[in-house]
Amino acid sequence: MRKCKCPNKNHNLAFPPIRICPQCGEILNFMIPENSCSAATHVRKSAQNDAYCTDCGEYLLSQMHG
Repeated sequence: MRKCKCPNKNHNLAFPPIRICPQCGEILNFMIPENSCSAATHVRKSAQNDAYCTDCGEYLLSQMHG
């Protein structure tokens, strides 16, 4: 387990079910391949208050209100 200041509980898992932390953007699971995402996917994830896409790692908050 890593020591991390991020409150996301996936940091404490040996094999997190997501590639990238939605709160801090750190890669959590290198075994999950990076995906290309559509704009619609990013809109949906930013509506869930994710700061980063868990598939590709793109920062989403800039898209939230624009």
